Parts: sequence; C-alpha cells; structure tokens
Amino acid sequence: MVNDKQRTKTDYIESFTAELIEKTMDKLAVVTSESEDLSIYRVPNKLREVKADAYNPCVVSIGPFHQGHHDLAATEKHKWLYMLHFLQYTKTAQEAEKCLKDCTNAIYDLDQCFQRHA
Repeated sequence: MVNDKQRTKTDYIESFTAELIEKTMDKLAVVTSESEDLSIYRVPNKLREVKADAYNPCVVSIGPFHQGHHDLAATEKHKWLYMLHFLQYTKTAQEAEKCLKDCTNAIYDLDQCFQRHA
C-alpha cells in the first residue's frame, strides 16, 4: 500500500515531468526543423595524427565519439542530472516517456549523421 506522502511525491514528480515535456516539445520541434541538414563530422585521421589532443574534448563532449572517456566522467554525470531536471517539467509519466522516446529518436538521427560521415 502506498502512503499519502509517497503518493504526493509521485504526483509531484509526474506533474513536474509532464509540465517540462509540454513546455519543451514546441521548442524541440523548432530546433529539429532548423537542424535537419546539420551533421557533426569526424576529424580526419591525418589531422588527428599531427596533434590528437587538439581534437579531444577537455571538459564536455557532444556526440558518441568520446563517450565513456575517463577524463569526461564528471560532466557525464551532469548530463544525466540535466536530463533528470528536464524530465521533471513534464506533467505525467506518459509525457516523460514520450519525451525520452523523442530524445532517443533524435539521438538515433544524430548517430546516423555520425555513421554517414565516419
């Protein structure tokens, strides 16, 4: 049996998550439509051979190329916290799930850009 305090917390989380998704979906639609032709390119090996460190991120990485690197672990944790805070603005668990699915679709599309230009 769920107590009232737990139910209140759950309701709050669901409400907050649903509100976040509602507020950001319109913005995501605009960003998606503006960035459909964008891609992130891999640095050619010949350039990396000259000075590899010049092309490695020092603080934060965007995209899959440097995912899991020990030097970037601190900011990886922050990315997860930002996602959690982002999802807390949604109104319902269903909206949070939809948001995650939309993000997953966007990540897949980005990954296809990486694969296309690898």
